[in-house]
Amino acid sequence: MMRKFMAVCLVMLVAHGASAADCAGFKWPVAEELRLFGGPDTAAAAGRDEATAALLQTGRLYRLALQEQESVRLPAVPSKPMLTDGAYAGVVRVPLAAGRYRVALEAEFWVDVVSGGVPLPSADFSGSPGCDGPRKIVEYAIPAAGEYLVQLSAATAPVVRVAITAVP
Repeated sequence: MMRKFMAVCLVMLVAHGASAADCAGFKWPVAEELRLFGGPDTAAAAGRDEATAALLQTGRLYRLALQEQESVRLPAVPSKPMLTDGAYAGVVRVPLAAGRYRVALEAEFWVDVVSGGVPLPSADFSGSPGCDGPRKIVEYAIPAAGEYLVQLSAATAPVVRVAITAVP
């Protein structure tokens, strides 16, 4: 019986190109993020500042066009020093209820969730560098319902995929 189970698992991994195995490095279950990154995305342009920030919704995958970082006025000083030469950045808005949320990123660039000009501390993070879907996921504890800014910085590509999900 165990041999049959192992054979079925092996067939499933081969059928899915082994990317499921490559995404096993996360600390917690990431089924929702993997589902989103395996489906279609929505194109959006990240803003150069708070006034031009696009409005995103949770539970969707976005393909964000970023701006040259030098041209972006981030709403808060990033909580980590940024690359500057040739880097990309942008700002988006997201309405959130109080609770825990994850920002899933396809590449290793910096993300901050900002409220009132101050970055919220991350509650946790995890990564899986070999994953074809999200490579990095950062969790935030959102203290109260409202509209929050998500600032992306130090990206090495002008277009990135991002999803924001509620923690199950």
